[in-house]
Amino acid sequence: MPNRPRLALNLRSKAISLNDAQNDSLRAAAAREQAEELFAKMQQAFDQAQADALQRTDLTDQQRAEGELAMRKALDSTQRMIDSLNQALKIADQAAAQGGWKAEEQP
Repeated sequence: MPNRPRLALNLRSKAISLNDAQNDSLRAAAAREQAEELFAKMQQAFDQAQADALQRTDLTDQQRAEGELAMRKALDSTQRMIDSLNQALKIADQAAAQGGWKAEEQP
């Protein structure tokens, strides 16, 4: 293996110090992402349950309707949660923008 010259890199590590508003913004964004994933999984489960319910002969029309209503309520609730998180994120982002980002050099 030939000797290759090593590249010398002089990197300075930077630590980012976040204020409370910026931390809130990051937490809200993470929560929203999790809520959106939950909603997608619930929607898939709802679609599968609907397809399965049509194949089941042991369920009455009323039972199917009640199951569908319960799942729709859960989906609606999850969508309201996402909407609330979006609103919280907007507020947190506005507060974070006012505080700005502060980079501090570390030894």
